[in-house]
Amino acid sequence: MPHGPTESEPLFGGWRPLLAPAALTCALALYNHFPLTYSDSGNYLENAIDILHGHRPWFFFRPPTYGVVLLPFATRLTLWLLPFAQGLLVAGVVDLTLRCAAVVLSPRALAALFAVLTVATSLSWFSGQITPDVFTPVVILLSFVVVWAPVPGWRRLWPACAVLGVAIATHLSHFPLYGVLLVGGLAARLATDPGALRCRWCCARRPRLLSLSRWSSRRTGSATAG
Repeated sequence: MPHGPTESEPLFGGWRPLLAPAALTCALALYNHFPLTYSDSGNYLENAIDILHGHRPWFFFRPPTYGVVLLPFATRLTLWLLPFAQGLLVAGVVDLTLRCAAVVLSPRALAALFAVLTVATSLSWFSGQITPDVFTPVVILLSFVVVWAPVPGWRRLWPACAVLGVAIATHLSHFPLYGVLLVGGLAARLATDPGALRCRWCCARRPRLLSLSRWSSRRTGSATAG
């Protein structure tokens, strides 16, 4: 069972050690001379532009949550910052997950880890794309965090819960994924540490922005039915 930081130890390692790992994840986007796009990238950008101009976003199979995430990047200049911002998010989530598993890496070690991930995995492909696919590993890792983080209360984890809520709401497939991870994680926690179950259940159910997830799924479902 993971034994991470105690209550007096920092759960978040700060943002400066995340800059180099985030920059490494931009390798493919830099090589492409533009953020990577997929067939539905235009739909997500369209949602962001519609929201900026006060128009109704496109709901059919595309929850508007990722469009909201894209709002700061929905111009020709700021769009270039998206791969870095998504890489920064992934770096922060990976660092937090490792800390919750009692693995605290130095800034150099974290950068080295992301150098390996950039070269040997598809990380830079997904973090450099204008799609919400990069949030799938975020859902997986933060589901581990909210269930297993050795914190005596859920309040210290509210930033992770908020990010988890947004990540779930960015794609319809994340709803069943989170359900499976939550049930499996709570069952494993109950089997190994029954006393901590109540605290973890509160934290896992309290991502503040899950209300946005439910609203997004209802609007998407009504648009699909219509």
